[in-house]
Amino acid sequence: PRPWWVKVACLAQKWHVIVVLGVYDWGPCTPGPDPFLHRPFPCVGNLTVFNKAVAFGVDGTLLAVHHKHHMAHSLGPAGNISIRRDGIVYNPSPLGVYNDDVAAAWPVPDVTVFTSHFGVKFGIIICHEMNFASPLRSMISNGVRDIIFPTQWGGTYGGNFAATQSGFAVVHQVNLLSANGMSGGSGIWPADPNKAPEQFLVTASMPESP
Repeated sequence: PRPWWVKVACLAQKWHVIVVLGVYDWGPCTPGPDPFLHRPFPCVGNLTVFNKAVAFGVDGTLLAVHHKHHMAHSLGPAGNISIRRDGIVYNPSPLGVYNDDVAAAWPVPDVTVFTSHFGVKFGIIICHEMNFASPLRSMISNGVRDIIFPTQWGGTYGGNFAATQSGFAVVHQVNLLSANGMSGGSGIWPADPNKAPEQFLVTASMPESP
């Protein structure tokens, strides 16, 4: 089978759209302890997992790769989420942390910017990175006013995430394009608070299961 990135690149080219995809992918092991858990980052052989976002252009070319630096560790019952898969222990911490616990942090904040085929400059941040000044401030100082934001934010920690996203856009004077894989909600949030985004429910017709 073709690697996943080839499939995504072909879809971007087929439909003539920019595709930004959040992925966990392999990379070289990262030295130094996790600053949150105070232990080494996960490592299998000489490889570790990184939380990334990749962007493909309308012609299928790779526009950008963003590596998450600020990891998200949420507390929960260790007995319910500790599993071993392909040699990696998910949630090995006695504190019961999960989410990014399987991944290593990129050594420095990754300032990721690309220019679209229609001339707009986009920056990328992932999930928990919205709570930190860097790399966002560096992007804004480089003229970025549109931020792509793949995230997994919801459940107990979701709260009113729509208000969080809208407030983020207004405070930083950026347009926030959010794609959320959890219950916190997705949306396009404008920098101008007077331009409230339209809200609607997306539905689809599906065949009945046999």
